[in-house]
Amino acid sequence: MAEDIRYNVSQLFQIAFGQNSPVFIPEPLLSSPPANINYSGLVPLDENYAGENGFRTMSWMGTPIVFPVKFKGKEYQLYNGVGEIVKIRLNDYQLPAATLLSFRRAKNITRTNLLGSNGR
Repeated sequence: MAEDIRYNVSQLFQIAFGQNSPVFIPEPLLSSPPANINYSGLVPLDENYAGENGFRTMSWMGTPIVFPVKFKGKEYQLYNGVGEIVKIRLNDYQLPAATLLSFRRAKNITRTNLLGSNGR
């Protein structure tokens, strides 16, 4: 029979945030226990993904950098002083550990005008 896993959420709020928050359950608790949780099929990450202690990059203080950001070096095109395109080779560039990135992409919404849409 599966073990019933229930957590005292108000106690977790007390530990995490230092305050008691009432937790209301709008539906009655399940009469049947939840499904059995089985982690036997998990495999560890390969060594190419993570290095020692599970992290590939470490800071100068010896703490792990969880999401390191690096620009890969390759050959880029650049305008020289007289407006000609020349190719330059750049090395890899590791951003500082405290770099904050934000990615965004706007939606392209196209509107189609309908015939007779002005009421005539």
